[in-house]
Amino acid sequence: GFEGFKDKNNKYHPGLLDQLRVIYIDEYVRSILEGNEPKHAVIFFRTENQLILLLNYLRQTLSISNARSAPFVCLISSTPPVTELIINKRKGRVSLYLTTQKMLLGVNVPRLDICIFVKPMNTPHAILQGAGRTGRPISGEPGIRTRSVVYILSNGGDVGLQVKGMSDEVRNLVSFKEGCLRDLLKDSFLDSKSQVSKQDDWCCNFCSKSFKD
Repeated sequence: GFEGFKDKNNKYHPGLLDQLRVIYIDEYVRSILEGNEPKHAVIFFRTENQLILLLNYLRQTLSISNARSAPFVCLISSTPPVTELIINKRKGRVSLYLTTQKMLLGVNVPRLDICIFVKPMNTPHAILQGAGRTGRPISGEPGIRTRSVVYILSNGGDVGLQVKGMSDEVRNLVSFKEGCLRDLLKDSFLDSKSQVSKQDDWCCNFCSKSFKD
């Protein structure tokens, strides 16, 4: 669920909000309250219900009642065109976007550092489109962008065979537990002829090579 709960043995089971707070939301709230510039992010949801719950949490935590001045916005398929125009005019002052598949295509947002998927999208293409919202073009280096971080939150039920339309490539990506993640990403998103440069300082901890020396 969205919020954690305690079982009959008083053991706490974290919910989605706990995960989001650990990886991003707490630091975001702290930065806003202290008047500092936060890391800019987009969070993709599969359902609008969880999106609205997080939206309300942010409003309450930051004591923000006026949506037109909030540093975060909600952009979904039912967002009226006039509201989209207002959001577009404010995008230089918006640091967090809460969205569904609405922002996979056709939305140009400057400076996004972090992408979070609450449950994986069904296809590698959709994940790549969402992750492509992040990173900033580097001046003088065509096609090169700044580094960004992508999180895909899931559990077994999110990638089970009962999930209609989910590709095996996404199931393999999300269920990955050992081997070289860089090779898996290359196989998932690139063709066999593509070359991937090595950046050992950004290697994951799945591969023992990152612990040599």
